[in-house]
Amino acid sequence: MPFGLVLSLAFHAALLGWALFSMRSVPALTPDTPAIAADIITPSEFLRLKQGSEDAKNLETRAKEEPKPDDSKNDTAKPSNAAPPPPPPPQEQQVAKAEPPPEAAEPPPPAEPPKAAEQVKPPPPPDPIAKKLEEPPPPPEPAPGPTPDEKKILEQKLEDERKAEEAKKKAEDEARKKAEDEAKKKAEAEAKKKAEEAEKKKRAAELKKKKQEEARKKAEAAKKQFDPSRIASILDKSPEDAPPKALLDKDPRKKGQQAAGSSATAEKTGREAGTATGTDTVLSLREQDMLKGMIKSQLNGCWRPPGTGGGEEVPVVELHWEMNPDGSLSGEPRVTSAPPTTAGQVYTEAALRAVRMCAPFRLPPDKYNAWKIVDWTFDPRQML
Repeated sequence: MPFGLVLSLAFHAALLGWALFSMRSVPALTPDTPAIAADIITPSEFLRLKQGSEDAKNLETRAKEEPKPDDSKNDTAKPSNAAPPPPPPPQEQQVAKAEPPPEAAEPPPPAEPPKAAEQVKPPPPPDPIAKKLEEPPPPPEPAPGPTPDEKKILEQKLEDERKAEEAKKKAEDEARKKAEDEAKKKAEAEAKKKAEEAEKKKRAAELKKKKQEEARKKAEAAKKQFDPSRIASILDKSPEDAPPKALLDKDPRKKGQQAAGSSATAEKTGREAGTATGTDTVLSLREQDMLKGMIKSQLNGCWRPPGTGGGEEVPVVELHWEMNPDGSLSGEPRVTSAPPTTAGQVYTEAALRAVRMCAPFRLPPDKYNAWKIVDWTFDPRQML
């Protein structure tokens, strides 16, 4: 076996034994400094801690007053973290092999034991800020309670507020009730007013209907009483069929007196109610009354005189108009007499309107000469 190989094996065996011996003598690794607990705080808490409080002590002075640890008492050896020296490179061994072998190679010196570990450094002083953070915050001081006087004032204030609230609510209820009562009274008044108006309209309609019914009945009665065929039959009677008075009226000596009396009576009657005048035909009193009744019955259905307003004087209006054979107006009616008052003007308009509405008049055509010209007096006391 070559000498170099033996030398190499011996060297490697010594190196391996030294490594094993060194690993057994190394103490367990321990941290140099104790672990520090850290908490997460908000920026506002950090500022509050940084500002501190007025009654806090000076932490720097307190830290200076703490005694320093004695280094001489710390005999614990500090473990060495240095790695063992590397073995020599194999090139040197090869060079040594080429040289002549020495007489006897001295064994390598034993590996020196590792130096005593340096003394452990003293732990740093505790952080005052961390210690301050670890301390729980002091409980808030309870707020001082109200004094008896303040409590009494507060109770009085609450009582006043309660009374004011009740008074306000009561006023609102009274105002609402008053508004409801007023609305109810207003609705009742409106309903009563509407009922009165409806009753008034109903009475007016009934009165108007009653007047129209009376006028219709009067017109029918006048029409039945003054039948033109009956008048014609009376006029066509012979002197023998006439009553004795009519026979006496045929006496030539009394004819002038009768005619004068008839004209005087006709003039008087015309001034009272109205007259139908003609030039060719002379009517008896009965015929004139019958003709006047026919005209009056027709005018009553068209004439609507207004009220006099409670006055005692009743306006009287006189009109004059002419008619055609068919009973229509041959011209506009003309006012011959009327009061110059406001009521007189109103009555005049009502009379003119009645004549226009009644045309054409229904009168006997064979007596046209007796009724073609009419002078009529509109007097409510005689016509209605």
